[in-house]
Amino acid sequence: METLQIYNSSISGSFRNHITTHFKNEVFFILDLASGNFDFITQSFKDTIIGYPIEHFYRDGILFFNSLIHKEDFQRITSNVLLLTYKINGTVKIKENFKINNANNELISVSAIAIVTTAYKSQRKLVGILIDESTTREKEVKEKEIYEHIEQLYSDYCQLMMPEKNEKEKSVLEILSRREVEVLRLIADGFSSKMLADKLCISQHTADSHRKNIMSKLRVKNTAEMVRLASRYL
Repeated sequence: METLQIYNSSISGSFRNHITTHFKNEVFFILDLASGNFDFITQSFKDTIIGYPIEHFYRDGILFFNSLIHKEDFQRITSNVLLLTYKINGTVKIKENFKINNANNELISVSAIAIVTTAYKSQRKLVGILIDESTTREKEVKEKEIYEHIEQLYSDYCQLMMPEKNEKEKSVLEILSRREVEVLRLIADGFSSKMLADKLCISQHTADSHRKNIMSKLRVKNTAEMVRLASRYL
């Protein structure tokens, strides 16, 4: 597991580990579209994509990142994101391929896979990952699963940013993401991890991850306790 630079003191270790579980070599980011500032960004020390210190992104926000986009791609990328920003209704998925100039003045090809969402306090956020196209992922992951991981990470981030409540005041619907609630309902109906994978068109590994995350968030030790909570709150 690689070390990540994370410039947000309120982010827990479990959240950092969740990021590295799914995105070891990619940059995960959360951009506030209203202000143009990055709420959160990570980059591995070992396999840097851009090569610039993270401080540049936190200090100058999207303006600094835009300055790195190759001029032939700049108008297309910024126009597409801007269009989605103002036409958003719910969550919108984005995938863009373009070139950027890294710190060594090399032109590299990257892909951005992201969502535009207003899920947290109606604030418009661009949440996603940046992938260096010259590197190969350790294993192929379906694009649908990448979007699910992004949504899950953003849901976890929002939970961390929310004011703390007494555990008794929290309902299952507040603690879990929409996808996790869907998974919990299916588990309560007797679905195994393999059945979950088939039903939701995801890998069994992802289904197992959902199950583990739900148990961790609900602070239960086994499926029976999880089902009891589901029957009480769902």
